[in-house]
Amino acid sequence: MTPQLGGIDIQTATPDGFPVPHFFRWNDTTYLIVGGYDGQLRFYDSIDNHLADTFHLKVFPFLGLDVGTFSAVSVDDVDHDGKLDLYLGQDLGGVFRLEHQAGANLSLTEPQEQHLLVYPNPARTALNLRGAAELGSLKVYSLEGKLVLEHPGKASEIVLDIEHLQQGLYTLILESGFKARFVKE
Repeated sequence: MTPQLGGIDIQTATPDGFPVPHFFRWNDTTYLIVGGYDGQLRFYDSIDNHLADTFHLKVFPFLGLDVGTFSAVSVDDVDHDGKLDLYLGQDLGGVFRLEHQAGANLSLTEPQEQHLLVYPNPARTALNLRGAAELGSLKVYSLEGKLVLEHPGKASEIVLDIEHLQQGLYTLILESGFKARFVKE
């Protein structure tokens, strides 16, 4: 073994980077995703039969995700549907669930969609949106497809007042076409 497991060093703004490693196996191959202080995920392969060597950093940041600080991740087929489920947590207490979709590729090197953090989820009175760039206008739809809220956007951070919404699941659609779901408690 190397002094640094797989030669991994995620020091960024802190001396140790607070790494949170998660190894998982998929299709007879071992992978590693490492979260840390900077909120970004690092995806490694070339782990099998290479424990004494350095692991290969395949994608950084993984899926273009940046959740703030102290990210942690877990990957497994939790619902036994043959698709990987990725659970991502961060220091604000939010947990996000992403599921592998047919045609998606773990080796993406460039994010294909706009980066957007939606929190807290579920929410009671306000929903925070934080994008990597300025967010355009957005619309919120109920499960029935009814438009319930509009916002002009034009900022990288937006706070939506959702206190008037009924409890339930809603879909947020940005001008760019990016979609996210949230739960109103």
